[in-house]
Amino acid sequence: MRNWLGELFCSVCLQAFTEAEDRANLALLNDVVTVLASADGHLFEFNTLAQFEHSPVMRNPANYSWYQAQLQIAALRITAAAGARAGIVGKLYDFLQRHQDPHEFPTDAALAAALS
Repeated sequence: MRNWLGELFCSVCLQAFTEAEDRANLALLNDVVTVLASADGHLFEFNTLAQFEHSPVMRNPANYSWYQAQLQIAALRITAAAGARAGIVGKLYDFLQRHQDPHEFPTDAALAAALS
C-alpha cells in the first residue's frame, strides 16, 4: 500500500466527521486547508506523491503540513463527490484492508472504483 493512502484515509475521516458532527467548524477547517494548500509546491523540497512516499518529508513540519493540506483537499473532493451516499469512510477502509501488502501499489482507477 502506498503510505499516502493511509494519510488520505485520516483526512477523509476528519472531513466526514466534521461534515456530520461538527458543522460549526467545517468552514474553518476548509478555509485553513485551502490557505495551506495554496502555497506553491515548488517552495518545498518535496512536492510530489512519489517524494512523499520515499522521502523524509515528515522531518520537515512545513513541508509535511503542505502535503497534509493537499490530502485534506482531496478528502474534501472525495466526500463532496460521495454526496448523500453513505459509507465513504467504510469503503475506503475496506479498500485499504484489501491492499496492505507494502509491495502492492493499487492503481488510482482501483481506488476510484472502490469509492464509487
